[in-house]
Amino acid sequence: MNYNRILVISDEMKKEGEEIYPFLKEKFFRIYNSFDFNKIREKSLQENTIKQKEYLKDNYIVAVGRLEETQKDFTTLIEAYALVESKIKEKLFIIGEGRHRKELENLVKKLKIEEKVLFMGYQSNPFPWIKNSNLFVHSSKFEGLPTVLIEAMILERPIIATDCPTGPKEILENGKNGELFEVGNYKELALKIENLLNNELKRKQYISNSLKGIERFSIKRIFEEYKKIIF
Repeated sequence: MNYNRILVISDEMKKEGEEIYPFLKEKFFRIYNSFDFNKIREKSLQENTIKQKEYLKDNYIVAVGRLEETQKDFTTLIEAYALVESKIKEKLFIIGEGRHRKELENLVKKLKIEEKVLFMGYQSNPFPWIKNSNLFVHSSKFEGLPTVLIEAMILERPIIATDCPTGPKEILENGKNGELFEVGNYKELALKIENLLNNELKRKQYISNSLKGIERFSIKRIFEEYKKIIF
């Protein structure tokens, strides 16, 4: 091969690549995407850019992503929320657009939780929604390295994420920075939502751990990693 390096964005991807192409094992290197922490935090304060900003004062769980059920699996989240909505004060806000919105809205109606599950559509600045939430939930079937989880960590939100390939487990450091649940297991997710919302100490511990864990994704750290490879 004429190239010297193959860069991937997660350790799980690196492992998969090495297993598929063992003869290229020495050429695989993992470098995370970098994040401008200050910019994300600044944008999270720009509530005047939000049309429905009155909802930011509610108690709510938030999920952000394309309404694309082949990957994102909002169905599992909605079914989990239906099991616990009578036990918690939080509503569920879903940020994003996609071809499966109608099907998801119909599911919400079928479960009779229309008053508590709100589809907020596409938001050019989702950060105020994340920052003001009580809990961030990510329920994908598969990912690369889901940047929205890192953004939620930067904004100091407790997180529950699916243990899907690849990324969430790595970002959350095997559960150190947030809860993980089995792909598609809405009953497990429901239990974790209820338990975490009722455990302030655990939420604070996850946030504290996350603030240490996000340094892996800082611009300074990633720049140093690129220098090692290039020079």
